[in-house]
Amino acid sequence: MSKHQPESGTSKSSDVDQICISGKRGTRCLRFREAPGGLQGWDGDKPDLKFSR
Repeated sequence: MSKHQPESGTSKSSDVDQICISGKRGTRCLRFREAPGGLQGWDGDKPDLKFSR
């Protein structure tokens, strides 16, 4: 699993982290942002996997 690190000097609560997940159907890389109640994953401009707290 790899994680994209934001460029220095851009640390904000709205930073985007990218996580790549490998599975039987291949590898998918999703960008995550804070959302009410957890983190929302995005595949391009479409919402995808959501983690709830």
